[in-house]
Amino acid sequence: VSTQSTGSSGINAEYLVNMVGLPFSATTEDVRQFFYPIKMTGVEFLKNDRGLPRGIAVVGFYSEGDRDDAMERNKNTIGSRYVNLHVRHESRDYNFDFSKGSSGGRRDGYHDRSRDYRDNKEIQILRLSAVRYPI
Repeated sequence: VSTQSTGSSGINAEYLVNMVGLPFSATTEDVRQFFYPIKMTGVEFLKNDRGLPRGIAVVGFYSEGDRDDAMERNKNTIGSRYVNLHVRHESRDYNFDFSKGSSGGRRDGYHDRSRDYRDNKEIQILRLSAVRYPI
């Protein structure tokens, strides 16, 4: 449940931030502590098609100033995880499929080929993103 504030134009506006990289066990209280003392309108944790956490949440704030203050916490941690913050200009309409990533290539986020054309053998591809440790 989220409360919305009224912007200067008289239209309801909510100032949103995407949190990416959350521990799957993160709770609303964890997010509240992360942003303390900034007051939030609400937190919504996104889930995959099986109902499991994605490590992504959308957090609402009462004003643009509160959202700007919240953005100063970008790259802080919850538990042992670095949390990336992104200003969300869209509403809470979640049409973007976060599981496919965001890349400059194909629209579906993948650049992989299932064949190695040099020797015409099939290869297995493991797609990694946001890897924090050397492989």
